[in-house]
This record gives sequence, C-alpha cells and structure tokens, in this order.
Amino acid sequence: MDRTAMSRPAALLALGAIALGAWPTMGWGSDGARLVVAPEGLDVVTRVTPQAVVATICKDCTLTVYFHAFTSDPDKDGDPVLPVAEGYDPTIVEVKYVRQTAIYNGTPAEWEVTGLKAGFTRIIGRNPENGSTDTVDITVAEVETVVGEYLLTDPYDKGVSDSADDEVRAFWVARAGEYLNEVKLKARFAPAGTGKPGCFRWTVTPTTGAKIDKPGAANTTISFWKPGTYKVRAHCAVDYREITIHAIQVADVAWKAVYQPLSSNPGSGRATDPGSGQRLFAELINPGDPPQKARRVWVEATVTPLLPDVRLYFRSFDVDDPSWDVGLVDADTAGDDNRGSPKAGRLGLTSRPTNTAGKAPVLFEAPSQPGDNIRVGVATTRESADGLSFGYSIFIQDGRPRRINHHTPVAGVSPLLTIWRTMHLEVDRMQDVTGNFKVRRVVGVTDLSQTKTFVNLNQPISDPRGKSNQFENGVLVERGSGGRRYVIQINTDDSVLVRHPSGSPPRNTGQVEIYDDDVLTGRIPAPDLSLVNEKFRPAFVVHKADLPRGLAPFDANVGDAELEARCRFDSKGLRRSDYWAVYVLGAFQWDYNGDGDPDDEAVSGDPLEASTIRGLSISPGVGSAVFMETIRDPVNVSFEPGRSVAEQTAYTTCHELAHMLNAEHKNDFMASNDPNRFEKPFGAFNIRAMRSTVKP
Repeated sequence: MDRTAMSRPAALLALGAIALGAWPTMGWGSDGARLVVAPEGLDVVTRVTPQAVVATICKDCTLTVYFHAFTSDPDKDGDPVLPVAEGYDPTIVEVKYVRQTAIYNGTPAEWEVTGLKAGFTRIIGRNPENGSTDTVDITVAEVETVVGEYLLTDPYDKGVSDSADDEVRAFWVARAGEYLNEVKLKARFAPAGTGKPGCFRWTVTPTTGAKIDKPGAANTTISFWKPGTYKVRAHCAVDYREITIHAIQVADVAWKAVYQPLSSNPGSGRATDPGSGQRLFAELINPGDPPQKARRVWVEATVTPLLPDVRLYFRSFDVDDPSWDVGLVDADTAGDDNRGSPKAGRLGLTSRPTNTAGKAPVLFEAPSQPGDNIRVGVATTRESADGLSFGYSIFIQDGRPRRINHHTPVAGVSPLLTIWRTMHLEVDRMQDVTGNFKVRRVVGVTDLSQTKTFVNLNQPISDPRGKSNQFENGVLVERGSGGRRYVIQINTDDSVLVRHPSGSPPRNTGQVEIYDDDVLTGRIPAPDLSLVNEKFRPAFVVHKADLPRGLAPFDANVGDAELEARCRFDSKGLRRSDYWAVYVLGAFQWDYNGDGDPDDEAVSGDPLEASTIRGLSISPGVGSAVFMETIRDPVNVSFEPGRSVAEQTAYTTCHELAHMLNAEHKNDFMASNDPNRFEKPFGAFNIRAMRSTVKP
C-alpha cells in the first residue's frame, strides 16, 4: 500500500483543533500538569474528557505534544485521572524534551514523539528537571482495507473486491425505471472499529475528467455516470488506501462472418425499407459442405474499458420486419414474424466472459427463411439482460424502458441482421431447331378460285387431336426441281388451302414440306434472367446462374406430360433446403393446344395466358420452361402492345421462376390478364409465399 510522507507542520495542521489529555494529581510543584496533543503553536488548548481517543495522524509521522502546568483541578469539575484502557497492552513511548519555556504563564513545553505505530499507544511526558510526569493513551488509526461492492440484488452478478487485488468491477443495470451504476465503498481501519466521521475523505480520480474530492464516512456510495477506470482513495489524515473501480459498459455488438461473408443489407427496395444493418445468406456455399455451417455467424460484444473476464449476457430477438407494415407478410409491428426456426435464432452461449481484448464472441445460428430479421442484445448483468424486450419496430428496449438502437448505459445491441437466400440456377436450352416441318405426298388438288387451291395430302398433318388451321400462315414447299413456295391460308386434318398467283397452282403430285409460321430457326435462346434480382428483392432472394449448363433434345411441342422428361436437370441432386438448386429451360413451344397456332388460338379465351402458353413450371423440384418461339410469334406479340420480345422474354422468365417459389396468379406482377403487370411488384400474398419456400 502506497503512503505519502508529510512534513511535521503539515501533519499537525491536519489534526484540526483536537486536544487530547488528562488531569493527573502529579505535576510540577503544587500545581497540577496536563499532557496534551495539539496543533503546533496553539496557545489555548480545547479541553477534552480524558480517555483513549483516536489520533487522526499518519502512523509514520512525527507527533508534537505539549506539557501544560495547571492546578490539579482548575475548574473543580471533578474530572477523573486518565484511566488505563482495558483490553490492550499499550506501547510506551517516551517523550523527548525539546525546549522549555515559561511554564507557569500557560505556555507549554514542547516535545516530539516519533515512531508511532498503528494501534494503541501510551505517551508518557516527563520533565527532566523535576521528574514530573503525565500520560495520555491514544489510538493511531490507519486505513487498512477499502472494499467496493456493486449494489445489485442478483447474487450471480454481485462483484466484491478483496484485499488481494484491490479492484472492483461495476456494471450498468436498469432497475425501478432508472439506470444504476453505483459502488458501495467501505473503509476498515486498524485497529478495527476506531474510525470516526470526519477522520477521512474520499478522492476519485477518473481516467478522464475532473477529480472528485469530498469528505465522507466510513461507508459511502459513489455513482459513476461514464464508463471508465477510476482510482478511489480512502484517506485518514495523510494515510490512505486505494482501490481501482472499472465502470463497465457494452460499447459495441457486431456480427462477424463464420462461413458465409456478411455484407450491408440493401433492404427490400420498398419505401419503408431503404436498408439497414447487415445481411446473411443463411445457406451453404457448396452443397457438399457440412449442413451446420449454413446458418452460423458470430455475434461479438466489446466492453469499455477493454477488460478481460467481464461476464456478458446475451439474448436474441425476432424483431419486426421493416419492409412491411400490414398485410399477409407482416400483420403488425410486434415482431415474432420470422418464418425460420427457431424464430429468434439460437445462441451457442447465453453468457460468456470477455477475452484479453475485452471482447466476447458467441456463435449464433440464424433462422433460414428469406426476410427473417434478428437482433441480439448484450448486457453486463443477468438482471439487465432479463430486462431487455422487444418493443419498438426493429429495435429492442432496455429495462427503463428505452429504445436501444446501438447501445445505452444498460446494454448494447447488434445491428439488424436480415436473412437472404440464393437461387442457384441451371439454365439450359433446347438443341438447335431441326426437322421442324412435315413431309407429305400430294394426292390431288382442288381449285377454289384462280388464286386459291386445296392441296390434298396422303396423311394427316394436325396434332393427334385433329386441330384445324394449325399451319395457318405457314408455308408449303414443293420438293424437287423448280419447287415453289405457297403461303398456307387454312388447313384441315389432311389438306391445306394455299394462295398463289393466277395460273400458278401447286402440282397435283409429288412430295411437299409443310411448315408452320414459326420464327425461330437454328439456335434457341436461353431464358433472360435480367429482371430476376430486381423483382425478387422484396422477397430477399437473388439468383446465380452458376450451375453447369446443358442442352435438352429439341422438341417442337412440349406438353405438361413431356416437360419433366425434357428438363435435363443435371444438378437436381444438389437440391436441398439449405441449397436452392432450380432448373429453367429455354424451350420452343408448348403443346399443340397452347402454341399460338392457329392465330385465333391466342384470342380464344384469355389472349395472354390461358390459350397461348409462354412459360410453364412444374414444382417442386422439376423446373420451368420459357417457350421462346411462342413469345416471338407475331400474333402473340401483337397482344402485348408496346412490349418488345426482349421485355416479354425477361418477364416470362421471372414469372416462371416465381412459380418455383410458390407464387400464384394474383393481381400483381403475376397477373395473367393485366397489361400493366410488367411494372407491378409482387404483392403481399406472393411475397409471403416466396419467403415461406423451404425447398424449391
């Protein structure tokens, strides 16, 4: 324990006007004498009842005593002779004669006492000239122990210093509607029980800020309003003992990547959700990785001051969805709206001490559904952690209660963590267009007019259901030398009506090739993914076309029953709940009943969806097809005024992939007959469906 030496005058001035003494019967001549302890130079000594008293002096300093001459009982008050205190064996210290002045005029003779020790001491004053003596018993006190105790009722969170390390750690807590960060200070003196109010003062020296210096009692309470390190001294005269108090606060709570990298959360793009916090793709990067990696992230709390072995307490919360206020996605602002399990995620530990850097990382398992939102609150006491609750939109509140955005004196809180998911796409296309015509033999012709002729064929050319006019606006080409081309006006099951210049009808024999009015020849394009990320953003889903691509056999007309066979989903084995593998195929046309042939097929019922099929999805786990020829059919294009083939292709691709995430035909982007659907976002019903998808 460090002590500061003090000069004799300073030490004596610290005594104040305290006089200690007795009135013995012995003395000089016929007059009594009194031995007193008093400040240097004091002419009038305050009279006290003779008894053992506390001298508020440093035990290693020099004490000055004075020998006064009085009558044996000057004021006849009957004061007894100083008794010998019971229960101790006093140390006898002889007083060294320094000088003697006129004794009988009331001026004292002065002696010095050195070598005082903490405890009970008897001082004997002896006049070397005549042997007159007087004694006084005093107690020299020193500050032996200072203990700081944090004022908490929770026994798990109580921290008490001991004399070994002289250190107290005080934590912030909210109780009864206010913040508390108080330390109860207790000073113990040697010998025990001898401290008196006014014996000492307290000084508090913070790391930064003004020093506090105030008188105090042996027991006092000091409040700390800022985190930091404080040196606290209990003084008794110039003797003191010091302890260190750390007022600890959670300064930061941060998300740290474990497996998946973290990034800033761009939000849903809606006006109510411009983006905040961070996003985690709660999924596997590689489908062969251990599944437990998919949702792991660190939540790391930091305290100030940066101290080790500060136990922190963690709680996770399913906070409100900031992107929706009402409706099917989020019915209220009370949180508890996550779709993953568990809704608030799972903490690996609910409490942990800080490391040597003042940090406490805890492993966290996030929920896995897109749009789930999490925050973690961290407090320095169990009581404070138990007082945290959900209360303000995406925020949590402390025990005051008060909204916590970043941190308060009571607790710290992590940024918002929002879950996103990725569709890993295998984007295939059919092989190049080949053999997209029918070869038949002409068995006769019938002229209807000079420019129109029926050509009768040896076999049917329609689909198995015998649909008429399937080859409307197609072409008949005569095989052989000089073969001519004729535009097909209508057809039956086994004949076609062609238009021709006057006097140039088709031959009535030979082979012909029958072509539909298809636009695509050669390479079939792959689906257009350019709209997917923009449209799927409110569902917190993005795509990556990162699975190996392939070619499916060409088939001019693919019906429902054939689609699964035509979808060459080579990556299907990778598909799982923590790795969304999805298939999309660039195909030619749907079956004969929905390929836009004949031309009136597009208007026989719903012109945009029911009769002309631009795309088709079979979920879960099969895939989607985008029919590139049907989209390009001039008649079909005419039913989308102002919409280019590129726009229609991108829309259809996005539409079909949404079906893979369980979206349905609603009055939004998925509308089947709304010409404005291209600009519309997904509505609440479909956002809910997409965010609820577990395994596309």
